Amino acid sequence: MIFTNLVQANLRTQTLGKVIEYYSQLDSTNEEAWEMIDEGVKPGTVIITDRQLSGKGRNGAKWQSKADRSLTFSVVIQPNNLSGSMSGVFPLLSGIAIVRALKDMHLDGGLKWPNDIIINGKKLGGVLCKEQNPEQYYKLGCAWYWY
Repeated sequence: MIFTNLVQANLRTQTLGKVIEYYSQLDSTNEEAWEMIDEGVKPGTVIITDRQLSGKGRNGAKWQSKADRSLTFSVVIQPNNLSGSMSGVFPLLSGIAIVRALKDMHLDGGLKWPNDIIINGKKLGGVLCKEQNPEQYYKLGCAWYWY
C-alpha cells in the first residue's frame, strides 16, 4: 500500500502528485485516468493501484500486476503548448526521466526501445503514453515489477 500523505508531503512539484487516487485493486490505471479526464480531473493527478487486473501494454499486450510485487500507476498530464511534433517524443522523454531517477537512487538503469525500463540487464517495467486530444491531455502509464 502506498502512503499517499507521506508521498505528497515530500513532493517538490507544483502540480504532479498533488492529487493521488489510490485503489487497492483496479482493472486499469489508464482506463481510470480516461474516466477522470472526462470528469475534469486536475492535471498532475496520479492514479495508483496495488494490483492491476487488466492493464494494456504496447500493441494491446495484457498486463496484470501482482500485489506487493509491482508499482502500477498512471499520471494525467496537461502539457502547455506541446506541439504535435513533440507528442511523439513524449514517451521517450518520460522513459529518460525514469532512468535518471533510477540513477539518482544509484541503480544502473537504461531504456530498451521502444518503452522498456531495464535494470541490470532485466526488464523492470515499461512506460506507455496515450493522448486524448493532444492539445489537452496525456496519460503516462507506468508499470514496474520486481523479482
